[in-house]
Amino acid sequence: MLATIGYSLIGAFGFTFICQPIAKMWDLGLPGHCGNVGVWFLVIAVLNTATDFAILLLPIWILKPLRVPLRQKLAICGVIMAGGL
Repeated sequence: MLATIGYSLIGAFGFTFICQPIAKMWDLGLPGHCGNVGVWFLVIAVLNTATDFAILLLPIWILKPLRVPLRQKLAICGVIMAGGL
């Protein structure tokens, strides 16, 4: 949860400060300058995908110590992981 909050805050501040003035993000005709917006969006997308993947795999470590047959464990894991989609 802290990783998600952290990269979300970084993304919000980056969105705010990548272009000066902020309106240049939408209207490239305005005077001012922008950083590399494509790289910024790619970094945010990769971080988002990584945290989504980690959240999707989280039930595996939670269910590992559970004392039920492997078949039931896989079924429970599948149901819980479906909630992350």
